[in-house]
Amino acid sequence: MNIFDTENTHDLILHAAMIRFSNYGYKRTSLEDIANDANLSRPTIYAHFKNKKALLRAVSEGIHNTTIANIEIALSSDEKLEQRLLNCFLAWTEPYRSILFGSPHGAELIGENGTLANDISVLACEAFHKLLTNVLLHLQKTGYINLTLVNLIPSQAAEFMIASLNGISFVNADESTHKQYLQTLINLFLNGCTANIGIKK
Repeated sequence: MNIFDTENTHDLILHAAMIRFSNYGYKRTSLEDIANDANLSRPTIYAHFKNKKALLRAVSEGIHNTTIANIEIALSSDEKLEQRLLNCFLAWTEPYRSILFGSPHGAELIGENGTLANDISVLACEAFHKLLTNVLLHLQKTGYINLTLVNLIPSQAAEFMIASLNGISFVNADESTHKQYLQTLINLFLNGCTANIGIKK
């Protein structure tokens, strides 16, 4: 997932920080380490970020912004509903899985992010919830789904799916199995709210 444009100094620093955090963890990383990795001086780092916490927050914001942008692309595509939802769910879970299972310091990074950048994660979750709610509301209005069959309104259905996705993100499964879990969630949801409608999902 391309997150930072390394052609500009600001994003070059963020890219170096992201890689360094992934390889060595947050606590074992210093601003000097990041400066060396980016081939920049420490004063240059400080000209853009006041400390390591600010760097972690900026990295987290970049990851979340890219994730939300990818979700918007997935949900607005012309593909079939099942594929749109699958691509959307993959976009949401990929960063969590990459950080948690793609780095030997994943648990630490998830913990530090939750402590130092929780507000950024909350805003991303709210943005995702809004996007998914709007899609489900449109599907409900156009007769593609009937959420009353599962006793939910669009916002509740979106909340349920995001909670389910967050749980799936923390399961250490290979890529194929992870994708199957997401597909199963989609099938269960759509089968529940399209019963007796007689439409093509």
